[in-house]
Parts: sequence; C-alpha cells; structure tokens
Amino acid sequence: MDPINNTVAGLMDLFNKRMAQFEAQLQREPAEPSNTSNLAAEFFSFRVFITQAVTTLQQQVELLARNIDSMEMRGRRGILLLHGVPEKREEDAAQLVVDIVRTA
Repeated sequence: MDPINNTVAGLMDLFNKRMAQFEAQLQREPAEPSNTSNLAAEFFSFRVFITQAVTTLQQQVELLARNIDSMEMRGRRGILLLHGVPEKREEDAAQLVVDIVRTA
C-alpha cells in the first residue's frame, strides 16, 4: 500500500507545483479583466475539485489497507503453530497435536 500512497502524494505535489506555476503566470500576464476573472474562477474550482479527488483517493487507499489487514487477521485466526515438534513423514498431525496437548 505504501507505493500507492507515495504515488498519490507525488501526484498531489506535482499538481500543487503546476498549479502554483499557472497561478503565477496568470498574475503576470496582462489580459482583459473579464477574461482574467473568469479564468481565475475556473482555476479555483478546478483546484478545489482536484484536491477533493486526491483526498478521496487517499481515504479509499487507507480504507482498502484497513480491510486487507482485517482480512489477513481473520485468515490467521484458524491457524495453530507448534514450534519445537519434529516432523515425520506420513504422520497423523491431528493425533500428534492431541498427544502434545494431553502431555503438556
């Protein structure tokens, strides 16, 4: 999940840099007041939209990561590991566990 998070963070950084460049260029270039105000309003709404989209993506990635962790934990609940017990070919594992638990 970290590579996905890093990608989203990288996209957000790139977006912020490009938007800052665009904003600086917009302030430098002389234009008609009506065109500039319209362009500035469109820029602001686009910026808000992209920021919300990236934030939503980040939340979805975090939710997916939590769900994967939860599924992995549920999958491990039915596993019992016994350490220090030598393995033999064609052994009855269930009977071996019963014998170990009974003698312990």
